[in-house]
Amino acid sequence: MDIGFGLRDNEACSANTGLTREEFKCLLIPFTQVIKKIEKEKQKSNPKGAGPKSKLRSPAEKLFFILFYLKTYIGYAVLGTIYGVDQSRPCRWVKELMPILEEALSYLNVLPARAVESEEDFRNKIFNSNEIFIDGTERPIQRSSNDKEQRKNYSGKKKRHTKKTLSSTTQIREFWY
Repeated sequence: MDIGFGLRDNEACSANTGLTREEFKCLLIPFTQVIKKIEKEKQKSNPKGAGPKSKLRSPAEKLFFILFYLKTYIGYAVLGTIYGVDQSRPCRWVKELMPILEEALSYLNVLPARAVESEEDFRNKIFNSNEIFIDGTERPIQRSSNDKEQRKNYSGKKKRHTKKTLSSTTQIREFWY
């Protein structure tokens, strides 16, 4: 399977998508299944082959696009330039492909729980764990015009206004086969 210049070796694949070639190929299987399922459910009024041809034809190209976007978070205008389309098209691709990627990752059972609702919920999730990994980060935000908000969001460590994010997990496991 030829999966393009961005995936020519593990180093290029990792730099562009955050995955090795083997990991990419393993994720491509459920990603393709989800795409086929969605296409089967869609009822098209136009005959097959009608309309303009997409720049992202194969599931591998679609998976590369969404992983590349998530890895780099470059703007839609730049993506449009790279793919030779208007900037609105990459925006539509992202909105279309994100749920497909999430469903493919859920097939592999690797999606994290997004939030803990209460202290009791947290205790239940970590009760049987020997180790807990906790990591925090600060993401820059726009400075608020409200003085109280400014003070609340200012990070003396980073010397800017940030949102603090804390994440924890009870296990680190690989899902690649």
